[in-house]
Amino acid sequence: MRYGIYGGAFDPFHRGHLEVIKGVMASCQLTELFVVPTGQPVFKANRTLTPAAYRYYMLQAVLRSMPNVVVSDIEIQSEEKSYTLHTIDRLVERYNLPKDSKIYWICGADILYEFERWYKPEEIARKVSLIVSTRPGSTQESDLQMADIIRQKYDMDVVLLPLDTTDISSSDIRKNQDYSMLPSAVRRFIQVNDLYSQDWPMHAISEESYTHFSAALRLLFAELSEKRLLHSLNTAILSARYAIRFGYSPEKALIAGLLHDCAKELPLNQMSQLASLVIDDIWPKEMIHGPAGVIYARERYGIKDSEILDAICYHTTGRRNMSGIEKVVYLADKLEPARQFDDLEPIRETVKTDLNQAMIVCFHAVKESLRRKGRDLHPLSLEALDDLQK
Repeated sequence: MRYGIYGGAFDPFHRGHLEVIKGVMASCQLTELFVVPTGQPVFKANRTLTPAAYRYYMLQAVLRSMPNVVVSDIEIQSEEKSYTLHTIDRLVERYNLPKDSKIYWICGADILYEFERWYKPEEIARKVSLIVSTRPGSTQESDLQMADIIRQKYDMDVVLLPLDTTDISSSDIRKNQDYSMLPSAVRRFIQVNDLYSQDWPMHAISEESYTHFSAALRLLFAELSEKRLLHSLNTAILSARYAIRFGYSPEKALIAGLLHDCAKELPLNQMSQLASLVIDDIWPKEMIHGPAGVIYARERYGIKDSEILDAICYHTTGRRNMSGIEKVVYLADKLEPARQFDDLEPIRETVKTDLNQAMIVCFHAVKESLRRKGRDLHPLSLEALDDLQK
C-alpha cells in the first residue's frame, strides 16, 4: 500500500495545488492521498491564517468527489501546533494504515531548503519519503544538490517529480484579490462566505482572544454540521466587523457570534431541558436553542462573560434594553453573507451607518415575514422594537 500526505495552509486552495494532487495521483500509484490543511502553524502567527474550518470546507468543495483523495481534519482537531511528525503519527493511527505501508510526504521544492529546520527531521525520515514537485525544465542544480544532501544525511528516499503546475502563491492571491487562478468551487466558496475582504476583523483581536476563539472552534467543528458551522463562523466574523464599526468589543462579539447556535443541533429534549434552566415561559421550539445555548456555552465552552451569554440567549428574539453585543450578534445572524433573502438588502444598507435603525428595519422585516406565515412576532421582539422606536 502506498499513501501520500499533502499538507499546507491552502489559504486559499488554488489551481497549482490541484495540479499537484492530480499529477501525484496520476504518476505515483497511490492507494490514497490525504490532503491536510494546517491547524495551528509552527512558523507563523495563528491569526494570520483564515480560520481552519473555512479552509477545510473550501478543500472539501473541490476534492470531496475526487476518487482516492481524502481531506483530513487531523490537524484542525488537534490542540497542538502542526508539527509534521505528529501529523504523520496521528494520521497513521486515525486511518489505521497498514504497518508495511509506504508513505510519501508531498511538497514543493522549497521544502528541500527547510527540511533540516523541521521538528525532529531524522524521525520524519524514518517514517516517510519525500515526493518533491518541480516544474519541468526548471529544476535548479541547487534543488538536486539539496535532495542529495537529505538523502545522504537522513538515509531518506527523495523523489523529484516534474509537474506542469501553475506558478502562483496563495499570499499573492490574497494580496491582489485576483481569483482567476482558483478552481470554480473555491471562487464560489470565497464569494458566498465573503473571505479575504479588506475589512477582515482579526487585526483587532488579541492573540490570547484568538487562541480562545480557535479552541472553541475546534469543539464546534466536531459538533455542528458543515452548513451550521459555516453559518456560525460567518456570524462571528460579521459580529466582530459590526462591533468594530460601532465601538463595541470585537473579541466578545466574535465569541458570541461563533457560539450563538452552539446548542442548535442538540436533541430537542436535551435542548428543552437546558433552556428550562434559563427561561420560565414557553418559547417556540425553533427559538429555544438560544437560552439552551447559555447553559451549553457555559458548561461546554467555559464562557462566563454575561454579555456574551446574553447575546447567545436573545439572538433569536432580542429584548428590551439590548446591549451593543446583543445587537451586533442579532443582526449578524440575519445578515451574514451566505444569507440571501430578498428583504435583507435594506437592512445591510442601513447597518453601514446606524445600528439601532438597522435593528428597527430588521424587526419590521421579520414581523412581515411571520405575518405572511400567519404567525406573530415574539413578545420579547415586540418589546425590543418598542424600546428602539422610542
